[in-house]
Amino acid sequence: MEALEVGGFMGSVLGLFPWLNPILMYLVIKFAPKGKGPGFVDEYADQLIESRRNEKIETEGPSDFIGKFMAIQQENPAKMKDKDIRNSAFANIAAGSDTTSITLSGILYHLLKNPRAMEKLRKELDDAAIKGTISDPITFQEAQALPYLQAVIKERLRFHPAVGFTMPRVVPKGGRDIIGWRFPEGVGLSSHLRKLLSIAKCIRLP
Repeated sequence: MEALEVGGFMGSVLGLFPWLNPILMYLVIKFAPKGKGPGFVDEYADQLIESRRNEKIETEGPSDFIGKFMAIQQENPAKMKDKDIRNSAFANIAAGSDTTSITLSGILYHLLKNPRAMEKLRKELDDAAIKGTISDPITFQEAQALPYLQAVIKERLRFHPAVGFTMPRVVPKGGRDIIGWRFPEGVGLSSHLRKLLSIAKCIRLP
């Protein structure tokens, strides 16, 4: 958890200054104490993969990501190389833990604050269970077919994204004026920049 915390801080910095990525990553991996930083998560992912090398890979029934990746590698080594399995394992550890917990916690919080929305979601789930269109546990495909559940998830992500930086939008042809600032076409803008521009406009000296 501490290593992920360090990685989250680095991600915040690199989101603002991506050109620092090679320098900062080199310094952290080289000088970070053992058991800290992204280098530790890399090592953990490597150990996890190596511990599974000699296991029998099941192609039927439930499986985790490592098992699925290794099954693909056995069928086509060129399609899934060792580095691909390692990078995917790292991504699941780093990106699939904190962001998921933040999103789920936020969904539950806002549902509890809005009983009407909670009741509507429960009704959709109960109706689907009665009709037999969802299983236990529910699958990804089944969840995709529940419109109100999808609306709840997407509204949560819109209202409070799990990551610190939203995807940028490209200024369309002809450029645009945004909060009194002129931007040429092709420039990438994010919602965070919009907020900064609003603040800058408020404190701008005459």
